[in-house]
Amino acid sequence: MSVVFKEVPGEWTSFCPECFQPLDARFETTPHGVFTVKTCPSHGETRDLLFRHPALFDRCMEYMKWHDPGPANPDCPQDCGLCHAHASPSAITTIDLTNACNMHCPFCFAAAEKKEEQFWPGPEQIRSMLELARPNRGHMATVQFSGGEPTLSPHFFEAVSMAGELGFLWVQAVTNGIKLGRSPDYALQAKAAGLKGVYLQFDGVEDRIYRATRGQDLMALKEAAVEHCRAAGLSVTLVVTLIKGVNDDQVGPILNFAIDHLDAIVGLSFQPLAFTGRVPYAERMQKRYTLSDLAVDMETQTGGRINALRDFVPLSATRPISEYMDLFRPSEQSEKALVCSCHPLCGLGTYILVNGRTKEFIPLPQLFDWDGILQELHDRAAASKRAWGRSRLWGAVELTRVLFRHRRKDGPKFSALQLVKIFDAMTGGRVFHLSKKRRYEWRLILAAGMHFMDNYNFLAERSRSCVVHYATPDGRMIPFCTYNSGPTFRNAIEEQFKGGGA
Repeated sequence: MSVVFKEVPGEWTSFCPECFQPLDARFETTPHGVFTVKTCPSHGETRDLLFRHPALFDRCMEYMKWHDPGPANPDCPQDCGLCHAHASPSAITTIDLTNACNMHCPFCFAAAEKKEEQFWPGPEQIRSMLELARPNRGHMATVQFSGGEPTLSPHFFEAVSMAGELGFLWVQAVTNGIKLGRSPDYALQAKAAGLKGVYLQFDGVEDRIYRATRGQDLMALKEAAVEHCRAAGLSVTLVVTLIKGVNDDQVGPILNFAIDHLDAIVGLSFQPLAFTGRVPYAERMQKRYTLSDLAVDMETQTGGRINALRDFVPLSATRPISEYMDLFRPSEQSEKALVCSCHPLCGLGTYILVNGRTKEFIPLPQLFDWDGILQELHDRAAASKRAWGRSRLWGAVELTRVLFRHRRKDGPKFSALQLVKIFDAMTGGRVFHLSKKRRYEWRLILAAGMHFMDNYNFLAERSRSCVVHYATPDGRMIPFCTYNSGPTFRNAIEEQFKGGGA
Protein backbone atom coordinates (compact mmCIF):
# COMPACT_ATOMS: atom_id res chain seq x y z
CA MET A 1 0.00 0.00 0.00
CA SER A 2 1.39 3.43 -0.96
CA VAL A 3 1.81 6.07 1.71
CA VAL A 4 0.37 9.48 0.87
CA PHE A 5 2.32 12.59 1.86
CA LYS A 6 0.47 15.88 1.40
CA GLU A 7 2.10 19.29 1.69
CA VAL A 8 0.11 22.08 3.29
CA PRO A 9 0.08 25.31 1.23
CA GLY A 10 1.65 28.46 2.63
CA GLU A 11 5.01 30.09 3.24
CA TRP A 12 6.66 29.23 6.55
CA THR A 13 10.05 30.17 8.00
CA SER A 14 12.19 28.63 10.70
CA PHE A 15 15.87 27.96 11.42
CA CYS A 16 18.30 25.08 11.80
CA PRO A 17 18.30 23.76 15.39
CA GLU A 18 22.09 23.27 15.16
CA CYS A 19 23.48 26.44 13.54
CA PHE A 20 20.33 28.65 13.63
CA GLN A 21 20.63 29.54 9.94
CA PRO A 22 17.24 30.84 8.70
CA LEU A 23 15.42 28.22 6.66
CA ASP A 24 12.19 27.80 4.76
CA ALA A 25 9.89 25.25 6.36
CA ARG A 26 6.92 23.26 5.18
CA PHE A 27 4.17 21.07 6.62
CA GLU A 28 3.72 17.48 5.53
CA THR A 29 0.58 15.51 6.35
CA THR A 30 1.32 11.80 6.68
CA PRO A 31 -0.50 8.78 8.13
CA HIS A 32 1.44 9.45 11.36
CA GLY A 33 0.48 13.10 11.70
CA VAL A 34 1.38 16.57 10.49
CA PHE A 35 5.12 17.31 10.53
CA THR A 36 7.21 20.44 10.17
CA VAL A 37 10.11 19.83 7.78
CA LYS A 38 13.17 22.04 7.19
CA THR A 39 16.50 21.31 5.52
CA CYS A 40 19.83 22.92 6.38
CA PRO A 41 22.64 22.76 3.77
CA SER A 42 25.11 21.92 6.56
CA HIS A 43 23.07 19.78 8.97
CA GLY A 44 20.45 18.14 6.80
CA GLU A 45 16.73 17.64 7.33
CA THR A 46 14.90 18.17 10.61
CA ARG A 47 11.41 16.72 10.99
CA ASP A 48 9.18 17.23 13.99
CA LEU A 49 5.65 16.18 14.87
CA LEU A 50 3.30 19.15 15.13
CA PHE A 51 -0.17 17.49 15.25
CA ARG A 52 -0.67 13.75 15.61
CA HIS A 53 -4.22 13.99 14.26
CA PRO A 54 -4.49 15.75 10.87
CA ALA A 55 -8.23 16.44 11.23
CA LEU A 56 -7.53 18.67 14.24
CA PHE A 57 -4.72 20.43 12.36
CA ASP A 58 -7.18 21.16 9.56
CA ARG A 59 -9.67 22.39 12.17
CA CYS A 60 -7.11 24.93 13.39
CA MET A 61 -6.22 26.05 9.89
CA GLU A 62 -9.87 26.87 9.20
CA TYR A 63 -9.44 29.82 11.57
CA MET A 64 -6.69 31.38 9.47
CA LYS A 65 -9.60 33.33 7.94
CA TRP A 66 -9.52 35.72 10.92
CA HIS A 67 -5.77 35.72 11.39
CA ASP A 68 -3.75 38.85 10.64
CA PRO A 69 -0.13 37.71 10.14
CA GLY A 70 1.30 41.24 10.07
CA PRO A 71 4.10 42.32 7.72
CA ALA A 72 7.08 40.05 7.18
CA ASN A 73 10.34 40.89 8.94
CA PRO A 74 13.45 39.22 7.47
CA ASP A 75 15.28 39.67 10.80
CA CYS A 76 12.64 37.70 12.75
CA PRO A 77 13.31 36.04 15.16
CA GLN A 78 17.03 36.74 15.57
CA ASP A 79 16.62 40.48 16.20
CA CYS A 80 13.67 40.30 18.57
CA GLY A 81 11.70 42.67 20.69
CA LEU A 82 8.21 43.76 19.64
CA CYS A 83 8.55 45.63 16.34
CA HIS A 84 6.36 47.00 13.53
CA ALA A 85 5.92 43.45 12.23
CA HIS A 86 4.48 42.03 15.44
CA ALA A 87 0.80 41.31 14.87
CA SER A 88 -0.56 41.05 18.42
CA PRO A 89 -0.80 43.01 21.66
CA SER A 90 -0.06 41.21 24.91
CA ALA A 91 -2.75 38.98 26.33
CA ILE A 92 -0.34 38.41 29.23
CA THR A 93 2.91 40.20 30.01
CA THR A 94 5.40 38.12 31.98
CA ILE A 95 7.98 39.61 34.32
CA ASP A 96 10.63 37.36 35.83
CA LEU A 97 11.36 38.32 39.43
CA THR A 98 14.26 35.84 39.64
CA ASN A 99 15.72 32.80 37.92
CA ALA A 100 16.28 31.10 41.29
CA CYS A 101 14.05 28.18 42.24
CA ASN A 102 13.35 26.03 45.29
CA MET A 103 12.83 22.91 43.17
CA HIS A 104 15.03 20.87 40.84
CA CYS A 105 12.65 19.67 38.14
CA PRO A 106 13.89 17.33 35.40
CA PHE A 107 11.77 19.38 32.94
CA CYS A 108 12.11 23.18 33.04
CA PHE A 109 11.99 25.57 30.07
CA ALA A 110 13.83 28.17 32.19
CA ALA A 111 16.52 25.60 33.18
CA ALA A 112 16.35 27.24 36.62
CA GLU A 113 18.12 24.38 38.36
CA LYS A 114 21.23 24.86 36.18
CA LYS A 115 21.78 28.57 36.78
CA GLU A 116 24.91 29.44 38.74
CA GLU A 117 24.51 33.22 38.55
CA GLN A 118 21.14 34.38 39.80
CA PHE A 119 18.92 37.13 38.45
CA TRP A 120 17.22 39.37 41.04
CA PRO A 121 15.62 42.53 39.61
CA GLY A 122 15.22 45.28 42.18
CA PRO A 123 12.18 47.49 42.78
CA GLU A 124 13.21 50.17 40.24
CA GLN A 125 13.83 47.57 37.54
CA ILE A 126 10.51 45.92 38.30
CA ARG A 127 8.69 49.24 38.07
CA SER A 128 10.36 50.09 34.76
CA MET A 129 9.27 46.72 33.31
CA LEU A 130 5.70 47.25 34.52
CA GLU A 131 5.63 50.74 33.02
CA LEU A 132 6.97 49.33 29.75
CA ALA A 133 4.16 46.76 29.64
CA ARG A 134 1.31 48.98 30.73
CA PRO A 135 0.35 50.73 27.42
CA ASN A 136 -0.21 47.38 25.59
CA ARG A 137 -1.19 49.01 22.29
CA GLY A 138 -4.39 50.39 23.72
CA HIS A 139 -5.67 47.09 25.15
CA MET A 140 -6.38 46.20 28.77
CA ALA A 141 -3.20 45.01 30.44
CA THR A 142 -2.58 41.89 32.51
CA VAL A 143 0.68 40.84 34.12
CA GLN A 144 2.06 37.66 35.59
CA PHE A 145 5.14 37.35 37.74
CA SER A 146 7.29 34.35 36.96
CA GLY A 147 10.83 33.00 37.23
CA GLY A 148 12.39 30.74 38.43
CA GLU A 149 10.04 30.79 41.38
CA PRO A 150 8.75 34.37 41.80
CA THR A 151 7.77 33.96 45.45
CA LEU A 152 11.49 33.68 46.31
CA SER A 153 12.00 37.31 45.34
CA PRO A 154 12.24 39.61 48.39
CA HIS A 155 10.23 42.10 46.31
CA PHE A 156 7.32 39.78 45.42
CA PHE A 157 4.61 41.53 47.45
CA GLU A 158 5.96 44.95 46.50
CA ALA A 159 5.87 43.98 42.80
CA VAL A 160 2.26 42.82 43.10
CA SER A 161 1.27 46.10 44.74
CA MET A 162 3.11 48.11 42.08
CA ALA A 163 1.16 46.35 39.34
CA GLY A 164 -2.12 47.29 40.99
CA GLU A 165 -1.03 50.90 41.43
CA LEU A 166 -0.17 51.12 37.74
CA GLY A 167 -3.64 49.95 36.77
CA PHE A 168 -3.12 46.40 35.54
CA LEU A 169 -6.47 44.68 35.08
CA TRP A 170 -5.27 41.30 36.33
CA VAL A 171 -2.20 40.40 38.40
CA GLN A 172 -1.19 36.75 38.78
CA ALA A 173 1.82 34.66 39.74
CA VAL A 174 3.21 31.51 38.10
CA THR A 175 4.28 29.32 41.00
CA ASN A 176 5.06 25.79 42.07
CA GLY A 177 2.86 26.43 45.11
CA ILE A 178 5.37 25.50 47.79
CA LYS A 179 4.99 28.70 49.80
CA LEU A 180 1.23 28.82 49.20
CA GLY A 181 0.82 25.19 50.26
CA ARG A 182 2.91 25.50 53.40
CA SER A 183 1.30 28.65 54.75
CA PRO A 184 -2.30 29.87 54.53
CA ASP A 185 -1.01 33.26 55.68
CA TYR A 186 1.12 33.58 52.55
CA ALA A 187 -1.96 33.39 50.33
CA LEU A 188 -3.69 36.00 52.49
CA GLN A 189 -0.67 38.32 52.26
CA ALA A 190 -0.57 37.91 48.49
CA LYS A 191 -4.26 38.73 48.25
CA ALA A 192 -3.83 41.78 50.45
CA ALA A 193 -0.99 42.99 48.21
CA GLY A 194 -3.33 42.83 45.21
CA LEU A 195 -2.73 39.39 43.70
CA LYS A 196 -5.82 38.10 41.90
CA GLY A 197 -4.80 34.80 40.37
CA VAL A 198 -2.36 31.93 40.70
CA TYR A 199 -1.00 29.85 37.82
CA LEU A 200 -0.29 26.70 39.82
CA GLN A 201 2.10 24.07 38.51
CA PHE A 202 -0.01 20.90 38.54
CA ASP A 203 1.08 17.82 36.57
CA GLY A 204 -1.38 15.23 37.88
CA VAL A 205 -3.37 13.92 40.81
CA GLU A 206 -0.94 11.19 41.98
CA ASP A 207 2.47 11.37 43.64
CA ARG A 208 3.94 8.93 41.11
CA ILE A 209 3.47 11.66 38.50
CA TYR A 210 5.30 14.27 40.56
CA ARG A 211 8.16 11.90 41.24
CA ALA A 212 8.61 11.63 37.47
CA THR A 213 8.11 15.31 36.55
CA ARG A 214 9.37 17.11 39.68
CA GLY A 215 11.46 14.53 41.52
CA GLN A 216 9.38 14.41 44.72
CA ASP A 217 5.94 13.73 46.19
CA LEU A 218 3.87 16.91 45.94
CA MET A 219 0.18 16.03 45.75
CA ALA A 220 -0.65 16.93 49.35
CA LEU A 221 1.15 20.25 48.95
CA LYS A 222 -0.77 21.02 45.73
CA GLU A 223 -4.10 20.30 47.43
CA ALA A 224 -3.12 22.55 50.35
CA ALA A 225 -2.13 25.34 47.94
CA VAL A 226 -5.52 25.16 46.21
CA GLU A 227 -7.34 25.24 49.55
CA HIS A 228 -5.30 28.17 50.85
CA CYS A 229 -5.95 30.10 47.63
CA ARG A 230 -9.68 29.36 47.92
CA ALA A 231 -9.75 30.62 51.50
CA ALA A 232 -7.88 33.78 50.51
CA GLY A 233 -10.10 34.47 47.49
CA LEU A 234 -7.41 33.84 44.87
CA SER A 235 -8.47 32.32 41.54
CA VAL A 236 -6.46 29.25 40.54
CA THR A 237 -5.54 28.04 37.07
CA LEU A 238 -3.90 24.61 37.00
CA VAL A 239 -0.85 24.63 34.72
CA VAL A 240 0.05 21.18 33.43
CA THR A 241 3.28 20.22 31.65
CA LEU A 242 2.27 17.26 29.48
CA ILE A 243 4.81 14.64 28.46
CA LYS A 244 3.83 11.67 26.34
CA GLY A 245 4.22 8.43 28.22
CA VAL A 246 4.69 10.21 31.56
CA ASN A 247 1.47 12.01 32.52
CA ASP A 248 -0.73 11.98 29.41
CA ASP A 249 -3.12 9.71 31.34
CA GLN A 250 -3.85 12.60 33.74
CA VAL A 251 -5.90 14.87 31.43
CA GLY A 252 -9.27 13.49 32.55
CA PRO A 253 -8.36 13.16 36.24
CA ILE A 254 -7.09 16.77 36.29
CA LEU A 255 -10.41 17.95 34.82
CA ASN A 256 -12.24 15.98 37.53
CA PHE A 257 -10.03 17.57 40.20
CA ALA A 258 -10.91 21.02 38.86
CA ILE A 259 -14.62 20.20 38.91
CA ASP A 260 -14.33 19.00 42.51
CA HIS A 261 -12.65 22.31 43.44
CA LEU A 262 -14.78 24.63 41.35
CA ASP A 263 -14.96 27.19 44.13
CA ALA A 264 -11.24 27.89 43.59
CA ILE A 265 -10.24 26.68 40.12
CA VAL A 266 -11.24 28.76 37.10
CA GLY A 267 -9.27 27.11 34.32
CA LEU A 268 -6.85 24.49 33.08
CA SER A 269 -3.74 25.41 31.08
CA PHE A 270 -2.16 22.36 29.46
CA GLN A 271 1.34 22.95 28.10
CA PRO A 272 2.98 20.19 26.04
CA LEU A 273 6.66 19.79 26.86
CA ALA A 274 9.03 22.04 24.89
CA PHE A 275 12.48 20.52 24.46
CA THR A 276 15.65 22.35 25.48
CA GLY A 277 19.13 21.51 24.20
CA ARG A 278 19.89 18.76 21.68
CA VAL A 279 17.33 15.95 21.71
CA PRO A 280 17.53 13.02 19.23
CA TYR A 281 14.57 12.45 16.91
CA ALA A 282 13.65 9.11 18.50
CA GLU A 283 13.46 10.67 21.98
CA ARG A 284 11.42 13.57 20.68
CA MET A 285 8.94 11.22 19.04
CA GLN A 286 8.71 9.21 22.26
CA LYS A 287 7.95 12.25 24.47
CA ARG A 288 6.40 14.74 22.03
CA TYR A 289 2.86 15.58 23.07
CA THR A 290 0.77 17.70 20.71
CA LEU A 291 -2.33 19.84 20.99
CA SER A 292 -4.32 17.26 19.07
CA ASP A 293 -3.23 14.64 21.62
CA LEU A 294 -4.76 16.84 24.30
CA ALA A 295 -8.12 17.08 22.52
CA VAL A 296 -8.25 13.35 21.81
CA ASP A 297 -7.15 12.42 25.35
CA MET A 298 -9.81 14.73 26.76
CA GLU A 299 -12.41 12.88 24.69
CA THR A 300 -11.11 9.43 25.60
CA GLN A 301 -10.61 10.12 29.30
CA THR A 302 -14.06 11.67 29.73
CA GLY A 303 -15.76 8.70 28.10
CA GLY A 304 -16.76 10.76 25.06
CA ARG A 305 -18.55 13.50 27.04
CA ILE A 306 -16.15 15.92 25.38
CA ASN A 307 -15.72 15.55 21.61
CA ALA A 308 -12.32 16.50 20.20
CA LEU A 309 -13.41 17.74 16.78
CA ARG A 310 -16.66 19.40 17.81
CA ASP A 311 -15.58 21.01 21.06
CA PHE A 312 -11.98 22.18 20.55
CA VAL A 313 -11.15 25.35 18.63
CA PRO A 314 -7.99 27.49 18.42
CA LEU A 315 -7.61 29.97 21.26
CA SER A 316 -7.54 32.74 18.66
CA ALA A 317 -11.13 31.80 17.77
CA THR A 318 -12.20 33.82 20.82
CA ARG A 319 -11.15 37.01 19.03
CA PRO A 320 -14.72 37.80 17.84
CA ILE A 321 -15.91 37.72 21.47
CA SER A 322 -13.42 40.48 22.36
CA GLU A 323 -14.43 42.45 19.27
CA TYR A 324 -18.09 42.17 20.24
CA MET A 325 -17.46 43.13 23.88
CA ASP A 326 -15.69 46.27 22.68
CA LEU A 327 -19.01 47.54 21.32
CA PHE A 328 -20.14 48.04 24.94
CA ARG A 329 -17.01 49.80 26.14
CA PRO A 330 -18.01 53.06 27.89
CA SER A 331 -16.97 56.11 25.91
CA GLU A 332 -14.78 57.30 28.77
CA GLN A 333 -12.86 54.00 28.83
CA SER A 334 -10.05 54.23 26.31
CA GLU A 335 -8.71 50.68 26.59
CA LYS A 336 -10.02 47.92 24.38
CA ALA A 337 -10.88 44.41 25.60
CA LEU A 338 -8.15 41.81 25.85
CA VAL A 339 -7.79 39.94 22.58
CA CYS A 340 -6.19 36.55 22.00
CA SER A 341 -4.86 37.02 18.47
CA CYS A 342 -2.20 34.33 18.55
CA HIS A 343 -1.64 32.06 15.56
CA PRO A 344 -4.31 29.36 15.19
CA LEU A 345 -1.62 26.68 15.63
CA CYS A 346 -0.48 28.07 19.01
CA GLY A 347 -3.36 26.96 21.23
CA LEU A 348 -6.46 24.78 21.32
CA GLY A 349 -9.22 24.75 23.91
CA THR A 350 -12.87 24.45 24.87
CA TYR A 351 -15.25 26.10 27.32
CA ILE A 352 -16.94 23.70 29.72
CA LEU A 353 -20.13 24.49 31.62
CA VAL A 354 -19.97 22.89 35.09
CA ASN A 355 -22.66 22.50 37.73
CA GLY A 356 -21.01 23.17 41.08
CA ARG A 357 -23.66 21.22 42.98
CA THR A 358 -24.12 18.08 40.85
CA LYS A 359 -20.65 18.10 39.20
CA GLU A 360 -22.34 17.62 35.81
CA PHE A 361 -20.39 19.18 32.96
CA ILE A 362 -21.28 20.07 29.38
CA PRO A 363 -18.89 21.46 26.78
CA LEU A 364 -20.35 24.68 25.40
CA PRO A 365 -20.24 23.52 21.75
CA GLN A 366 -22.60 20.68 22.72
CA LEU A 367 -25.24 23.31 23.45
CA PHE A 368 -24.51 25.72 20.61
CA ASP A 369 -23.02 25.85 17.14
CA TRP A 370 -19.86 27.54 18.36
CA ASP A 371 -18.53 28.27 14.87
CA GLY A 372 -21.81 29.94 13.95
CA ILE A 373 -21.81 32.11 17.08
CA LEU A 374 -18.22 33.24 16.53
CA GLN A 375 -18.87 34.04 12.87
CA GLU A 376 -21.95 36.11 13.69
CA LEU A 377 -20.19 38.02 16.49
CA HIS A 378 -17.31 38.72 14.13
CA ASP A 379 -19.66 39.97 11.42
CA ARG A 380 -21.60 42.14 13.87
CA ALA A 381 -18.43 43.74 15.24
CA ALA A 382 -17.03 44.30 11.76
CA ALA A 383 -20.28 45.91 10.57
CA SER A 384 -20.63 48.24 13.54
CA LYS A 385 -20.04 51.93 12.83
CA ARG A 386 -19.38 52.69 16.49
CA ALA A 387 -16.23 51.62 18.32
CA TRP A 388 -17.81 51.90 21.76
CA GLY A 389 -20.72 53.10 23.83
CA ARG A 390 -23.65 50.90 22.81
CA SER A 391 -26.24 50.07 25.47
CA ARG A 392 -25.28 47.11 27.63
CA LEU A 393 -28.93 46.08 27.80
CA TRP A 394 -29.08 46.09 24.01
CA GLY A 395 -25.94 43.99 23.95
CA ALA A 396 -27.35 41.44 26.41
CA VAL A 397 -30.55 41.10 24.38
CA GLU A 398 -28.63 40.73 21.13
CA LEU A 399 -26.22 38.17 22.58
CA THR A 400 -29.18 36.16 23.88
CA ARG A 401 -30.69 36.21 20.40
CA VAL A 402 -27.41 35.06 18.88
CA LEU A 403 -27.19 32.17 21.34
CA PHE A 404 -30.78 31.10 20.69
CA ARG A 405 -30.28 31.33 16.94
CA HIS A 406 -27.32 28.94 17.09
CA ARG A 407 -28.66 26.58 19.76
CA ARG A 408 -28.31 22.93 18.77
CA LYS A 409 -31.69 21.27 18.44
CA ASP A 410 -30.29 17.93 19.60
CA GLY A 411 -28.30 19.41 22.50
CA PRO A 412 -29.25 19.66 26.19
CA LYS A 413 -31.88 22.27 26.94
CA PHE A 414 -30.34 25.30 28.57
CA SER A 415 -31.46 28.89 28.93
CA ALA A 416 -29.38 31.22 26.79
CA LEU A 417 -30.25 34.13 29.10
CA GLN A 418 -28.92 32.17 32.06
CA LEU A 419 -25.73 31.60 30.11
CA VAL A 420 -25.42 35.35 29.53
CA LYS A 421 -25.81 35.91 33.28
CA ILE A 422 -23.12 33.34 34.06
CA PHE A 423 -20.80 34.96 31.53
CA ASP A 424 -21.46 38.37 33.07
CA ALA A 425 -20.86 37.03 36.58
CA MET A 426 -17.46 35.74 35.47
CA THR A 427 -16.49 39.27 34.47
CA GLY A 428 -17.67 40.67 37.79
CA GLY A 429 -20.65 42.32 36.10
CA ARG A 430 -18.36 44.58 34.08
CA VAL A 431 -19.94 43.91 30.69
CA PHE A 432 -23.75 43.87 30.91
CA HIS A 433 -24.34 44.62 34.63
CA LEU A 434 -26.84 41.72 34.81
CA SER A 435 -25.21 39.59 37.47
CA LYS A 436 -26.51 39.96 41.02
CA LYS A 437 -23.99 37.55 42.45
CA ARG A 438 -20.54 36.42 41.42
CA ARG A 439 -21.28 32.70 41.41
CA TYR A 440 -24.15 30.78 39.85
CA GLU A 441 -24.82 27.07 40.10
CA TRP A 442 -23.53 26.68 36.55
CA ARG A 443 -20.11 28.12 35.79
CA LEU A 444 -17.77 28.20 32.82
CA ILE A 445 -14.18 27.01 32.95
CA LEU A 446 -11.69 27.06 30.10
CA ALA A 447 -9.67 23.94 29.38
CA ALA A 448 -6.98 24.91 26.93
CA GLY A 449 -3.58 23.89 25.65
CA MET A 450 -0.81 26.26 24.60
CA HIS A 451 2.08 24.59 22.78
CA PHE A 452 5.12 26.78 23.26
CA MET A 453 7.76 26.23 20.59
CA ASP A 454 11.27 24.85 20.76
CA ASN A 455 14.14 24.76 18.27
CA TYR A 456 12.71 21.77 16.43
CA ASN A 457 9.19 23.02 15.70
CA PHE A 458 9.83 26.78 15.64
CA LEU A 459 7.89 28.87 13.10
CA ALA A 460 8.51 32.60 12.79
CA GLU A 461 4.91 33.09 11.67
CA ARG A 462 3.72 31.89 15.07
CA SER A 463 6.27 34.02 16.93
CA ARG A 464 5.11 37.19 15.12
CA SER A 465 1.60 36.62 16.49
CA CYS A 466 2.64 35.69 20.04
CA VAL A 467 0.40 37.13 22.78
CA VAL A 468 2.55 36.11 25.78
CA HIS A 469 5.39 38.61 26.08
CA TYR A 470 8.27 39.15 28.49
CA ALA A 471 9.10 42.65 29.69
CA THR A 472 12.86 42.84 30.25
CA PRO A 473 15.14 45.22 32.20
CA ASP A 474 16.74 46.51 28.97
CA GLY A 475 13.43 48.00 27.83
CA ARG A 476 12.24 45.34 25.41
CA MET A 477 9.08 43.26 25.07
CA ILE A 478 10.01 39.80 23.79
CA PRO A 479 7.67 36.97 22.66
CA PHE A 480 7.66 33.92 24.92
CA CYS A 481 9.02 31.48 22.36
CA THR A 482 12.01 33.61 21.32
CA TYR A 483 12.78 34.36 24.97
CA ASN A 484 12.93 30.65 25.84
CA SER A 485 13.93 28.98 22.54
CA GLY A 486 15.61 29.81 19.22
CA PRO A 487 17.60 32.95 20.01
CA THR A 488 16.81 32.27 23.71
CA PHE A 489 17.07 35.90 24.82
CA ARG A 490 16.56 34.71 28.41
CA ASN A 491 20.21 33.69 28.64
CA ALA A 492 21.60 37.06 27.51
CA ILE A 493 19.17 39.04 29.69
CA GLU A 494 19.98 37.03 32.81
CA GLU A 495 23.69 37.31 32.15
CA GLN A 496 23.50 41.08 31.57
CA PHE A 497 21.42 41.73 34.68
CA LYS A 498 22.66 39.00 37.04
CA GLY A 499 22.84 39.80 40.70
CA GLY A 500 20.68 42.28 42.58
CA GLY A 501 18.96 45.26 40.99
CA ALA A 502 18.80 48.79 42.15
